[in-house]
Amino acid sequence: VIGKGLDAIGEQLETVLLSPVLMMTPEQQGEGIARAGTALVREAVQRLNEAGQAAEHERAQLAGIVGQVRARERQFRMLGCVGGGALGLGLLLSPLLASILPFELDTRIAAIVLRSDRWTAGEAMMRAADPARFEALVADSRLVEDNAKAVTACRTSAVRTGKAQRCVLSVQPASQEGGVP
Repeated sequence: VIGKGLDAIGEQLETVLLSPVLMMTPEQQGEGIARAGTALVREAVQRLNEAGQAAEHERAQLAGIVGQVRARERQFRMLGCVGGGALGLGLLLSPLLASILPFELDTRIAAIVLRSDRWTAGEAMMRAADPARFEALVADSRLVEDNAKAVTACRTSAVRTGKAQRCVLSVQPASQEGGVP
């Protein structure tokens, strides 16, 4: 049994002795280790450079994204400013533009704005512009309506004679006029 063990140890020893490392001088072994170390360092440097380039590429992409976001924010602010300015300018110019529209479109626009018919819109604008004059106009209109027959007869006489005519009108007290709107 000891002989078999010695034979196995002998075979292993022959394998070790045939190893090229044992045939090298210490200088050759040092050069081999240096070459291996240099290759290892070179590989590490290459990987580090690749990682640095990848990081730089990612940083450039992030900078581009941040730049796009900032540009969009500026565009949105600019759009808001332009939109607000256009709205303000439109509000300032709309009365001027409405006043030069043909076919009485200005009165139609006033009626649309006041959400009523043109007649009621006109009354509302006259009342807002000069309440006292509007009330006088309403009272005068009521006077003519109350005396429609007399006014028509007087007008007919003025046309027939070609001269101014004196007419007799009935004026009701304010309490009997039905109130002035």
